[in-house]
Amino acid sequence: MKIKGRVKTMGIIVVALLVGGAIIYGIILVHLAHPTKKNAVIRAKEAYDTLVKKVGSNINLPQNESPTVATVSDVNQLKGQAFFKNAQNGDKVMIYTQARKAILYRPSTNKIIEVGPISVLNSPAPHPTMASSIEALTPIASVTPPGKSFIPSR
Repeated sequence: MKIKGRVKTMGIIVVALLVGGAIIYGIILVHLAHPTKKNAVIRAKEAYDTLVKKVGSNINLPQNESPTVATVSDVNQLKGQAFFKNAQNGDKVMIYTQARKAILYRPSTNKIIEVGPISVLNSPAPHPTMASSIEALTPIASVTPPGKSFIPSR
């Protein structure tokens, strides 16, 4: 009788450990499948740093300044603007406001497509000819000073 009782108790303990382990394993899987905002911020920072490093290997970038980076999401809205004439969806635009420089970069080919000067406006309202361009860009990181807008020069 004592052996049957011990086997039954051991069986209950083993089942409880298996169920507990399965629950912990499930929690870990859910956490890994649904990254937190902190992980998203870390990934965005890593993508930003990688982009700056890749572009920096192709051209000398302005020192002591971090660029504002945007992604071209609708090239059709950029038609008629000289800076974006060779742009494609997915291209990155790096804007250095202090150095007054914009760089159009294509990650798929690791090539710089265009480099041009920009004008910085002190008014927060975007320039009328840039409204469509700003809407067509999806920012991934921003360090532009408050109240400053960018306008590529022609």
